[in-house]
Amino acid sequence: MIDATLFSIDDEETAERNLKPAKHAKLTSVHPNVPPFVSLLDEFEKAIDGKPAHLPTFEDGLATQRVLEAIGYVA
Repeated sequence: MIDATLFSIDDEETAERNLKPAKHAKLTSVHPNVPPFVSLLDEFEKAIDGKPAHLPTFEDGLATQRVLEAIGYVA
């Protein structure tokens, strides 16, 4: 994992922020479909740790399936 320091301009002329890539970021170069899955893993980890996470719900999946059916998409 690579640690980086970001310097940004603010009212005092400088601020430092330590940045770390997502835990699973190294997997993103494996396949083009991996980045969305990696984001999902990161959100799932947040939810397990009790932190706010943006995870798709059953209702989200159902709405997606209805849209796919309406446009005649066949996998």
